[in-house]
Amino acid sequence: GTHDDLAHDDAAAHHDAQHDAQHAAQHAAQHAAQHAALLRALEATLEEYAALSRGQFEQLDLKVVSEKATKVSGRPALLWEYEGKLQGRELHWLALAVPDKGRVYLATCTATPAGFLKHEKTFRASLQSFSLPE
Repeated sequence: GTHDDLAHDDAAAHHDAQHDAQHAAQHAAQHAAQHAALLRALEATLEEYAALSRGQFEQLDLKVVSEKATKVSGRPALLWEYEGKLQGRELHWLALAVPDKGRVYLATCTATPAGFLKHEKTFRASLQSFSLPE
């Protein structure tokens, strides 16, 4: 074990560490790219769903009170409030649309206008509690 051998071992260990760091960085970059692609797909799914929904609201002559972009479990989501007559009854809705791989989860709270005013806080809290596994 001369002095030169030790220096060589140190250099090899240093090279391995550098290689591991590079590998980790590449892996992180790949992961970030996959995540970005997934997010884009979710946004596209949500936008497609939103367009269909807006068409339905119009067809059913429902009035959109608000449409708000939000996030659920790190995903893009939409919160709608809308009102109108359905089967002759005046109704008021709060709906949360959350995209997941190839599908959309829809959580809806529906009441009469008076009932909606009375329960709106509970409705909003209940939709806010909706989550998906990350």
